[in-house]
Order: sequence, then structure tokens, then C-alpha cells
Amino acid sequence: MIPRLLILEEQPHRRASMRYRLIVTFFLVIILVSVGVLVKIKLPYTAKDFQYIAMQQVSPSSEHKITAVKAGKVDYFKGIDFYPAPLPYESEEGSLALDGLLEAKTANFVGLRFFLREQEQTSTLVLYDVNQDTILADIITRVHESGKGVCLEPQIMMDTAGQFVANLKPKNIKTWFESYDKAILHYAQLANDCGVELFSVANENSSLWQYSSQWTNLIDKVNLVFDGFVTVRLNCWWQESAFNEVLTYSWLSQPGLDFVGISPYFDLTTKDNPTVTDLTESWTSTQGNRHCINILAELTAISKKYKKKIIFLEIGYRSIKGCSAEPWNASDYVPRMSSTKITYSDKDQAVAIRALYEVFDKQTWFAGAFWFYWPTAKPSKQDTTWSIWTKPGQELLQSVFTAH
Repeated sequence: MIPRLLILEEQPHRRASMRYRLIVTFFLVIILVSVGVLVKIKLPYTAKDFQYIAMQQVSPSSEHKITAVKAGKVDYFKGIDFYPAPLPYESEEGSLALDGLLEAKTANFVGLRFFLREQEQTSTLVLYDVNQDTILADIITRVHESGKGVCLEPQIMMDTAGQFVANLKPKNIKTWFESYDKAILHYAQLANDCGVELFSVANENSSLWQYSSQWTNLIDKVNLVFDGFVTVRLNCWWQESAFNEVLTYSWLSQPGLDFVGISPYFDLTTKDNPTVTDLTESWTSTQGNRHCINILAELTAISKKYKKKIIFLEIGYRSIKGCSAEPWNASDYVPRMSSTKITYSDKDQAVAIRALYEVFDKQTWFAGAFWFYWPTAKPSKQDTTWSIWTKPGQELLQSVFTAH
């Protein structure tokens, strides 16, 4: 038997051919792996993968009909947040719910979300599903045709249960902002194409507000592609030290940021059956709320520091007794860690709404609020969510909006 080495030596053309095939195979493997990675990163998520969006595949469109002339100066937002719960935006029930919302004639703005996704708090990639683009464009068209403006803002969904966007800690902050900027600019362009009036660059990412240059750069980039008003949504805070930290965010004074937004889900009072007077004191006195913070004074200081009006970009109260104790609490026990199980009360919800306007409508820096929320299906009787639809809170808001 002739040794294999000898065969190779005697047939150099075959040896070269084999080397060529090996090299080609190696590069094909590299290309396929790379494509596989890109597919995982860039392809749209299906309904199964992406919560709240796209029950079925929707073909994205690069053109969106502009149905409204951009608003001029906006001094006051009478907004309602149309949130895709319990069903996706494009469901039949969601479409009917939007019809009901658009009949609320005294509201002048509708809040909408576009959804982003991260695997966990330490992720460096922010993903988005382009299937939502056409859905959003269609809703924006309907809202504009009703004569109302639109606020479009991001919502990051976490794959890992129990993790919250306020605690994001990316392993590589540079990579995270590159990824996040790409997603935000995509939707800023969509917003501009659709004639959206107000666009938020971020939503409750409080662990990342310290990166001043990155937020400054992103706001500059957004202003290059979006002609409307630009804002950002901050979290509320619980200690004086946290408030002082907000006063260090120099990027909030940037000219390209038109409004400072906030989600003012502050703990107010644990009193039974609180009155409007009780809640007014909770907003305006260190003795009136659970954390001994004069919330009105703190918000006034933010407006003064950054020379901006403030929008309450999301605020709401559940229709339960004691809803103002922990407005953010979604559990069956309020306050948290107590034995007080929730009971239905649309009266407490209405009192909390009334008190907020009693306090803030007197402030020259207050630019209005977006109320959380109008759901994508009519709520059941004695619904204990934040929904205002069919409740006294809806009628009260219509009255407040009319008076302003």
C-alpha cells in the first residue's frame, strides 16, 4: 500500500484543490455564523416573542400618511395614555377602544408607546420590532384625523421577570447607547414622517441619567430628524438625596429638550377616605405625605433650574380605596407589605385626580398631564386597574379638560 503522504506529494494539484476547498469552507462557516448572529439581532420579533405587539405579521411600510399640520406652540397637554393592555393595539377590541377614546372631545392629545426589548438589565443590545411601525402609523393617522395630537414614547420590555428599566446596568455603556440611539432615531424618523407633535427620547431609565454627554448627543440627533417637540420621562423619587441628584442632570437644560417629563407616582397619604384637602396637603407639605417631601417645591425647583415647563407624561390612580398611598403599586395589597387587601373604589380615584389639578393647575410651569390609561378593551365592572374608561374619573377629566 502506498503511503498517503506519497500520494499527496505525487499529486500537488489535488493537494492545492483540497486546501482551496478547506479555505472556502472555513469562510462559508464564518459568513453563516455572522449572518446567524445578525438575524438574531436584526430580524423583527414575531407575536410570540414580543409582548403587546403584532398578533400577526404586518408588512412594514416606508411611507406614512401625514394627516395633521404640526402644532404650533403647545402650552398645555390634556392627554390620555392609550396603552396596549389587555390586548395588542391592532386587535379588533383595541380598534374599538380607540374609537371610544377619540370620542373624548375635550382631550387634545393621545399618548402612544413603541416597544423596545432587552434580555436583562445588563444587556448591551436594545432590540425593536419593525412590525409595530405600520400599526403605530395607522393609529397616529386616526388620532390626527380626530383633531388630536400624539405623544410617542419608548417602553423597554425586559425578558427577565422582575427586572425594571429604572435599574439598567449595561455591561458596556458605549455599546448600549449605540444600540439605543439607533432604535430611538428609527422611531423619531417614523414620528416625523407621521406628523407626531411630541416625542420622548427615554422613559424612566433613572440608572442611566448620569451619562450627560450621551443624552445630550441623542437629543441633538433626534432634533436632526424630528421637527416636533422633544421631551424625556423621568421617574419620581422617594428621598431628598434622589431629588438633589435630579438637579445635577445638566443635559436637562439642553435647548433641544422642549419639556421635562415625569411620572409623578409619589406616595401621598395612607389616610382612610382622604379628601381633596388631605391630598392637596400631601402634595404641598413635608408633613402631608409618607416620605416627608414637599413634592410641589421639588418640582418647582426642577423647572426653575432647567428653565423648562414640566409635563406629567404618565400619571394615574387605581380605582381602589387608598389609591394615593402607593399609586405605582399593582399588587393585591396596598400599601405594600401590609395586610390591607385592595377593595374597589372609583370615588378614591376621582378624588385623587381632582386633588392633582387643584395643586398643579395653579403652577405656571405645569404643562398638563397624560392620564394612565385608556385600555384596549372595555374594563369589567369594579375593575381595579388604573383605567379611567367608564369610571367617574373619565367624566371628571372631561370636565377638567373643558375648563382649561
